[in-house]
Amino acid sequence: MDFQTLLASGVVESYCLGQLQGAELKKFVLTLANHPELEAQVRSIQLSISKNSTNSETELSLERKKTLFEKIRAMDEPKAQPVSISELINSNSCYIHWKAKTSHLDFPGVKAPVELISIRMEEKIHQFLAWVKEEVEAEVHTDMIESFLILEGTCECKIANEIRSLTVGNFLEIPMETNHSIKVTSPEGIIAILQRIYL
Repeated sequence: MDFQTLLASGVVESYCLGQLQGAELKKFVLTLANHPELEAQVRSIQLSISKNSTNSETELSLERKKTLFEKIRAMDEPKAQPVSISELINSNSCYIHWKAKTSHLDFPGVKAPVELISIRMEEKIHQFLAWVKEEVEAEVHTDMIESFLILEGTCECKIANEIRSLTVGNFLEIPMETNHSIKVTSPEGIIAILQRIYL
């Protein structure tokens, strides 16, 4: 579906009102992650909803009012570490930007084999600044799309039977239901943005 068809379909408005669910929500979030230009449209609609909600004489169902006001409150509530929807990591993400964005975060002096610092926790999107000392053992995800962007260090990621060597600036998305593991190849460990989009 091209950009204009997507806008004309009403799916952006449905997303802004919290009406998308399941596969439809997953598809839109992935589209949004891959097409940052949609963020302007999402923000415009959210702003319009916010402005019109106080001036509109249209009768809304109780459920729609609840959804609408939850969206408006979420726009106004301060976030500990705000990240806009366009800042989902993807293959075009700039690691320098993410290093700067997370430069104020510090891992403890004595580190566990894996340390995570939360930078975004929403219902369907979780992002962490991750430090891995040596490895992440093999795992399979059935309810999320996991990806990461390397900020420091090097590693090898085994996805099924393929081994990918990663270094600073590399992005990798793990296919769902695929066995994968990470072996750190730099002595200082790796630091990465870890992102999970739940279905």
